[in-house]
Amino acid sequence: MVFDAPIRSDIDAVYFWAPIATLFGCNWLLGIWVQCFGKRDNSWIDVMWSVSFMLPNFTVLVIRMQNNLEMNMRIILAQALVTIWCLRLSIYIWIRHTREDYRYKEMREDWEKGGTCVYLTKAFGFVYTMQGFFSIINACSLYYINIFSTGTDKDLMVTDYIGAAVWIIGFLIEIIADKQLSNHLASPKPGTGKFIRSGVWRYSRHPNYFGEALMWWGIWIISCSLELGVVTVFSCMFITWSVRFLSGCPFGEKKYKDNLEW
Repeated sequence: MVFDAPIRSDIDAVYFWAPIATLFGCNWLLGIWVQCFGKRDNSWIDVMWSVSFMLPNFTVLVIRMQNNLEMNMRIILAQALVTIWCLRLSIYIWIRHTREDYRYKEMREDWEKGGTCVYLTKAFGFVYTMQGFFSIINACSLYYINIFSTGTDKDLMVTDYIGAAVWIIGFLIEIIADKQLSNHLASPKPGTGKFIRSGVWRYSRHPNYFGEALMWWGIWIISCSLELGVVTVFSCMFITWSVRFLSGCPFGEKKYKDNLEW
């Protein structure tokens, strides 16, 4: 069996600008709502984060349908997996969102020192726009599947099954880690201290981020079923680097670096 399914060559520009317009349009609308009605709580962008993967790719699928292109099993599989993750994470963060996240609060207070114009420029630049660019890079493997897959390629390949299995493992790790952390915070067992060290947390201080990165490696493996899909490896490499060194682990490491329990 060949693991390089043929890709489309009749790609119109709308497949690229339409999902990008959807993504930034939603992010900027959220930013406007936050500034007008959300008490400048920019941490609402975390609720939008996972949705920013789902909606633009739905836009791609709508364009495919308008052009009478079928959605093969690979598209359905990859989109279904990402949609499940998007809805689960977005709802989870939404339920937990009771106040402004300390990271965004620190940024907001620092930006507001320069006045409203400086604050709005940095809020829209560093929060709503930059996260949009991060989302595009992160989701390139999924975009590749949805845009370049042909409608005639009906069969799944070994790489599709492997990728789905890797995704499921990552997804389970993330939801188990989140559930265990929520239970610990709600009712910590006597003698356990501030930080959870049981369950999957005994193996890592950040198992939820590990699970999230693993899911995107799974999506990339699925994209490898397509010809040249392997080149989108930068997308899963980016999310792995991002949660480890940029937007995930570093915040906790910095916040608790002087805490001996950590």
